Amino acid sequence: LYNFYGDKEILSESYESMKHHMSYYDSIAKDNIVSWGLGDWQDASVQKGGFGGPRGTTVPFTSTCAYFHYADILHQTALLLDKPDDAARYQGQMDVIRKSLHETFYDAETGVYDTGSQTAYVLPLRLKITPEKERPRVIENFVKQIAKDDDHLTSGFVGMPFLLAELTEIGHGDLAWKIATQETYPS
Repeated sequence: LYNFYGDKEILSESYESMKHHMSYYDSIAKDNIVSWGLGDWQDASVQKGGFGGPRGTTVPFTSTCAYFHYADILHQTALLLDKPDDAARYQGQMDVIRKSLHETFYDAETGVYDTGSQTAYVLPLRLKITPEKERPRVIENFVKQIAKDDDHLTSGFVGMPFLLAELTEIGHGDLAWKIATQETYPS
């Protein structure tokens, strides 16, 4: 609501609940990695035989990306609500989670995150987890993965909202359009 209307009231009313939700993730994280969650549910790459849980990207990867994302939202909210101590705390937490996520799920030899799925590339790019010096290689691998997927989407509920926008922002709007206009499954 804030992003669309600029009204900070909803953030002010929700802030304590947001912090409480983040505390839950803090309590289940082991070494800044969250292993519980639904993952990239209904990932299109594996649904031809039926529907179900994530198979293309690991749950700890997507859950830890969510953990990072929630810390970022709290950081931004604390800044908007003029809570500098909280903002600094969540910025520090983002830095620690980013480091753990990158060290745990990134293969420096191959330039691949987690399983190398579309979601495994789009999340660290979109959330700014990938270090700047690694971004060109990760983007190149991301585009190659989409080519391997016959220019079709293969992400599920977690990766899908970011896929087309991120491709466009990293200079591959033509590929985003190609994916968006596919007429064969998954389209």
